[in-house]
Amino acid sequence: MENPEAPQPNKQEQREAGLAQAVLEMLSEQTRPVTLEMIAAWWLARQKNQFDARSVTRAVEQLVARGVLEEIGDGRPRLYRLKSGAERPSRPENFRPPERS
Repeated sequence: MENPEAPQPNKQEQREAGLAQAVLEMLSEQTRPVTLEMIAAWWLARQKNQFDARSVTRAVEQLVARGVLEEIGDGRPRLYRLKSGAERPSRPENFRPPERS
C-alpha cells in the first residue's frame, strides 16, 4: 500500500526516470564505454529533442548514484558503463542502439 504522505514524482521526474531506463537499455547493448555526450546524442536523435541535455545528465547521474552505472577513467570526457554485476534490463521491441559514426 502506498504511503499517502509520500511525495509523488512530478512530471519531470517521471520523464527522467523513463530516460534513465532507456539509457540503461542502450548501455546494455554497448561493448565499450561511452561518453555522456554520446548518450545525449543518441537520446536526442531518438526522441527528436523531447529531452534536453540537462535531463540526460541528471538521468545518468541518478544511475551512477544508484550504483547501476560507473564512471571510469580520470580524464575528460567522462566515460560510463554498466557496473559489473548490474542486472541488464530487458530490451523493448522498438529499441535501436545508437548509430556509430
